[in-house]
Amino acid sequence: MTRYIVTNVYDGLNLRPSPSTSGAPLETMKLGTQLELIADTGTKWKKVRIVGSNPPREGFASDVHLTEVKSDAIARLIASAAHYWELFDRGDGREDTQPFKDLVLTMWDELGGGRPPGNDTSHPKWPWSAAGMSAFIRRAGGYTNFKFSAGHSAYIHDSIVKMKANKPAPFWGFKIGDKKPEVGDLIAQWRVTRIDYNHAATHPDFSSHTDVVCQVMDGKVRTLGANVPTDTVGVKVYKLTPSGHLAGERNEIAIMKNMAQ
Repeated sequence: MTRYIVTNVYDGLNLRPSPSTSGAPLETMKLGTQLELIADTGTKWKKVRIVGSNPPREGFASDVHLTEVKSDAIARLIASAAHYWELFDRGDGREDTQPFKDLVLTMWDELGGGRPPGNDTSHPKWPWSAAGMSAFIRRAGGYTNFKFSAGHSAYIHDSIVKMKANKPAPFWGFKIGDKKPEVGDLIAQWRVTRIDYNHAATHPDFSSHTDVVCQVMDGKVRTLGANVPTDTVGVKVYKLTPSGHLAGERNEIAIMKNMAQ
């Protein structure tokens, strides 16, 4: 059976009693909600059922904000990223205030290798964005051989090496002009010092960042990431070219295609 996930980052998606916008919605479904198709009306409206709902909750939803599930792993990753976004009050929760400080410290504990000195979650030498991405992936589950790390470059580099060698990996790293971003992919960026794809392919250690693609629409990509935009789990927007590739205006160096199942 065809399955979808809700991919409207900000507003979610209304579940309606009929295939129209008239009347009150039955409920608003959050980013990452999984749905199964009951019937295709031949229009933008799909009759759907919320996966796992008991008793079954079903109705009609506009397919403008639906993305067909390509793998269980992608659905789990979007749900995981959305989970942490909600825990951080959709970007309003800051790393140095409770309960968000403890959430960041838990990310460090799960990663292993210790905590920042004095449990200072704002320590300049202990940025937590990669620990956060590792938490996203860990909670999603099933990303075998992902290079959990305190630095994004470890898994950016690995994704490129594995792609070039045609070896199984949870992500394959491509040049941004070679593949279009899709829901569930990671966008890799350089930080501090400009580098390119070839450098990332040959060096496992460089200042970098990654975000999870959660929505692709109207020439833009919306992502969720840790320590984004600063000190929280938040949304970032990337522009696309007319062909649908990343525009390269935000230091993008690779698109990490989600290969997990």
